[in-house]
Amino acid sequence: MKKRRARRNMSLLERIQQLHDEAHEKQDKELHELARLLMDIFDLGHISIDELDEQPDDLWHKFPLAVSVAKQAVLQIGSSVKRTDYHDIDLLVRSEGAWELLDAVSGKLEQVLGAPIHLVHDESGPHGDYVPVYDVVLIRRPERQLIHPDGVVRPGEFVRIGPWRRVGTFKFPVVAQHLIRGERYQIHKIGEKIVVFNNEGEVVEDNPSVSNFALAFWRMDEPQVAIWEGVWDGENFWICELLYHEDAQAWNMPLQHRLALMQKYDYPEPVKVVPYEIILTPDDLLELEEGTYVIKWRYERIDLQRPFWFVYEAQAIKPGQFFKLLKPGASYHGREFFSIDEIWEFWAKRFIEEGHKIYCQAKIDGTHCEGHVWAGGEQVRIFTEDRARDRSQYLGQLVKAMKQWCEDADVDSIVFDGEIVWYKNGKVIPRKDMAAIWGGKRDLSNEDIRWFIFDLVYVDGEDIHEQPYQERFKRLKELFSKASAEVKKRLILIPNRVADSKETFYKHWNWASSFSFSEGMVCKLDTMTYELDGGTVYMAKCKTRKEIHTLVIGRRKIAGKDNTYQYRCALKAPGGYQAIEAERKVTDKDLETENEWEMAPGWPRREKGEYAYGSTYAVEMERPAKLGEIISVMVDNINVWEGDDGKEHISWEKPRVMNIQPEEKEPDSVEFAKKLAKYGTRKAEEVEPAPADSDEQATVGEIVEVTDKEIPPEKGKDDEGGEGGDDDVLSRFWFEIDGQEVEQDDEPNKFCYQHHVRGIMMPDTVKRVQKILLQGGEEAEKVWKEFGLATLTIPVEELKQKVRAAKPGEVSSIINQALDKKFPGEIEVADLKRIVQRGNCHGDLRIEAPPKREFLLGITQAVVGSALQFMDDPKHIEELGEEKFIEGAEQWPAALKYFQPYGWLTLVDWGEYEWSPPGDVGATKNTAAVFYLVDKGQAILGVQKHDFHEVFLIFERNKKLSGRYIWTKVNLQGQWTWLGRRPKDQTPYILTHNKEKEEEKAKQERGWIVWNPLACEALAKTKLKDLLPVNWEDKVEPFFDEPRVDFS
Repeated sequence: MKKRRARRNMSLLERIQQLHDEAHEKQDKELHELARLLMDIFDLGHISIDELDEQPDDLWHKFPLAVSVAKQAVLQIGSSVKRTDYHDIDLLVRSEGAWELLDAVSGKLEQVLGAPIHLVHDESGPHGDYVPVYDVVLIRRPERQLIHPDGVVRPGEFVRIGPWRRVGTFKFPVVAQHLIRGERYQIHKIGEKIVVFNNEGEVVEDNPSVSNFALAFWRMDEPQVAIWEGVWDGENFWICELLYHEDAQAWNMPLQHRLALMQKYDYPEPVKVVPYEIILTPDDLLELEEGTYVIKWRYERIDLQRPFWFVYEAQAIKPGQFFKLLKPGASYHGREFFSIDEIWEFWAKRFIEEGHKIYCQAKIDGTHCEGHVWAGGEQVRIFTEDRARDRSQYLGQLVKAMKQWCEDADVDSIVFDGEIVWYKNGKVIPRKDMAAIWGGKRDLSNEDIRWFIFDLVYVDGEDIHEQPYQERFKRLKELFSKASAEVKKRLILIPNRVADSKETFYKHWNWASSFSFSEGMVCKLDTMTYELDGGTVYMAKCKTRKEIHTLVIGRRKIAGKDNTYQYRCALKAPGGYQAIEAERKVTDKDLETENEWEMAPGWPRREKGEYAYGSTYAVEMERPAKLGEIISVMVDNINVWEGDDGKEHISWEKPRVMNIQPEEKEPDSVEFAKKLAKYGTRKAEEVEPAPADSDEQATVGEIVEVTDKEIPPEKGKDDEGGEGGDDDVLSRFWFEIDGQEVEQDDEPNKFCYQHHVRGIMMPDTVKRVQKILLQGGEEAEKVWKEFGLATLTIPVEELKQKVRAAKPGEVSSIINQALDKKFPGEIEVADLKRIVQRGNCHGDLRIEAPPKREFLLGITQAVVGSALQFMDDPKHIEELGEEKFIEGAEQWPAALKYFQPYGWLTLVDWGEYEWSPPGDVGATKNTAAVFYLVDKGQAILGVQKHDFHEVFLIFERNKKLSGRYIWTKVNLQGQWTWLGRRPKDQTPYILTHNKEKEEEKAKQERGWIVWNPLACEALAKTKLKDLLPVNWEDKVEPFFDEPRVDFS
């Protein structure tokens, strides 16, 4: 009994030593291995005693069993150290690596400990009593394993490559290799030995042609070992692919790396590398010179079973191969017309007088797509206009009709051009509500969707795009004459009439614009060919209503109606923006409802006697437009008039909001509006405004969901000849917001610094993807490709080190090398920890705008860059690049934000994630986004100028980073940009610069300055008080006389 009690009182280290001694006494090898491991973990010295301590003399056994990385990396702090009535357990993490590990298992710790875990990261702590809890230790694997990956290519063994994808949707950027026709061979070079295989995998010998190019490879000194694949055309051997290079599996490298290796060597005659071009966009692909090409994705690793390669006929139409849809091209008068008189005078008149005929068709506002059906109806593609996306899997009713049409007409193939529309309750819905047709994953097969077809470019094996339109339309009508009634319910021949005089042209205008689904007329010349560059001057369109893209500067919610708003808008004008107004003055009645309008900063409410803002009709949208977004508005007319103030004003008639334009950065210009105003009013369907009375009002303070959009600089010239622009507009928010002066008082402001990751999945999407991947099969492969998933082939920490050490321009290549985009086949749960989706990350700094603190000032920090979302957990997000702001880089790029609503300040707290679905705030059109807190604390505005912003930050978590930060506007290679940095001189600007000289400089530059002298008093109340010299009060006093100057 006494012996057992004594053993319990032994320390852990003594028990480890005793365990080691027992192992030697018993000569127990397994027990000795355990003791050695524990001794390495706790850094206990070890001396060889006998043969049990001897280890094999190989590299594996030279690796220590354990390596201590960080001692006392995790400490217990706070109330739980001394008290038993604690509510949570505070753990101080002094190592970044430990932070990531502990954060990943915090949930398990909470279950074991029975209390919430609060993690605190402070490398300089602790600052009170603490208990060391965890060290960070690396432990060697139990035994050495040599792992051979699947799909290894070996020199001397034929590499069979599966069939190419003859048609399909390309991924950009791509490489276009010239297709060489001839005999395909595979060359294996193993030192001085050359083995040649034919395309069937048979070794070729005693063939004079083969001996010719085989000898050339034999004469090469380098590489020593390689496998090439290429084509012999009778004169030259053209290298198309590199499958193995020295000790590397080249087939598993991105294509751009394989190309570089192929080009590296000087090949003896008759060996050459196939010429190729790099194609960045679908438009670039369509500009290739006439010929046949093999299209490969630039970052593709070869799928040996079925490579992602396509045969592409440039400057030709081919079933299954995307082509650029034809539109009216720019002529001397423009692309669009807005009155029948205008289109007659400037387009149609000349052609009619020359004896041409004009095909007049209804102008449909739907989704422009191209249809491909071939192989007797077995193969179908529906490509969108914007990004050549194939939507056939979501439009089953159209696919069925296309197949049946091919059978009814007794042809093998049809390729056509048309506009897809969506009917509900017997009427075409607005285009803004048709987004699911061209994007998203919703199956629309049971919806009433129809396709108006107006051109035919390929039929029954014949490319007819160069035939005149009258011939193509004739053949289109013939095909429709054979279509069954079922087909014609889905595929509709566009209503068409032919004009041969002014009288018939005007008559057909009235006819074409009378359809309920029509927004005007499209006109095509009888001799028009289908130009494959996508534009032609032999087509024109005339709209019944005028469309203009405007900036939202105000909005008003209609009481009792969800998502129903009226909007006030502005146009781009020289030096800024000009509001669209009403041709009347503000009245007392207007003022009764003025408070219901939420106005953007810089757009004050109009007073009685001033010209009133114009407003749109009330419109209900799935997501209301936000302040600062661009919306498309259809109007009957635009009016330009001179007010009694002698200024030029713009107003509109019957403005109806059509949709939000999320990808547009600027509204249409005042000059464009004047062009619309030049032509008369259009007949249009009457639209009654919604009731104007409302009991509710939306204020900025109540709204967190506001656009995260930044207004980009306008490309223009400043007085010094450099690039200047609307960065000045954004900078001015640091001077005043909505007429309120921004000026630091004697109290610190709050700030938050969030990371914003885009290009990823929502949590529920990740769960769905997990389930499908684990089930396997074709559906798993489909999801893999749909979301662009990849397998991370190296440890993420190693990838981070490589990314952060990379030179400019190398980062993307390094990441691509580490990501294997080939579908791995069978996937286990453990594999999800290596499967990723690639996104991007930047930082958002948001600061209260004093003294009223109703809005936030914002700065986007261009830091981090790429990020990876892992499929084991949607919150498992790894940021790859350097966080230059937090990690103390010398400087970093930045961009000023539009003003921010106050709700962003507390959007997320420690450990919280705010997700934004595709198409919503901060997300992209097709991918999600997430916001999470990096740090928060106090901020004090120092001196603010039109090209300089000084801010003092006191961080809550990264305390050592607290200090003075500045953002300056600089000209880099002719482009103005903002750079942020933490200067070595931490003395406030106001104490080191001459007031008179600074104000004279601002006057010369037509700028402004806010001196913010009270910033020093605010600093004196914080931990940054040491930045102030002893006599700071005397130096600041002169600035109180004139704290703001404005020469702008």
